[in-house]
Amino acid sequence: MSEKQIIIDSLKSMYKAFEDRDRQKFDLFLDETVTTWESPLPTLLLNKGELDSYRDGRDASGSRPDEVSLSISEEVVTVLDDVAIARYIFTVEVPNTESVLNRVTDVLTKSDDNWKIIHHHCERMN
Repeated sequence: MSEKQIIIDSLKSMYKAFEDRDRQKFDLFLDETVTTWESPLPTLLLNKGELDSYRDGRDASGSRPDEVSLSISEEVVTVLDDVAIARYIFTVEVPNTESVLNRVTDVLTKSDDNWKIIHHHCERMN
C-alpha cells in the first residue's frame, strides 16, 4: 500500500474514532505538539493540551451532536520523506441539519512507522 493511501486510511480511521466518541483512539493520530486552526476559534491552538481544553469545553456545553457522520473526499496527499501534506474536503452530517463542508489541510510527520498530525487547519465552506 502506498504512503498516500496509508495516510488517507489513517484520516478515515481518526474520524471514525470521533464518530464513536473514542477520544483515546482519535488522539493516536495527533502529535503532542499539534497546532490547530478551526473556523469557530479566534486563535491558533498551540498544542494538544490546548486542543483538549477546547474539546472539553465544547463537550461540556452540549454543542457536540450525539449523532454525527464524518467523511473525507477529494483527497490530495503529498509525501516528502517523513513529512506529508494532506488536503481534503471534510463533510460533517448531523441528522435533520444541512451538511457542513470544510476545507482541511493537515501536515503530518512519520515516526515509528506511524503518521501523526502536527498541524490541522479546518475552514468551514458553507
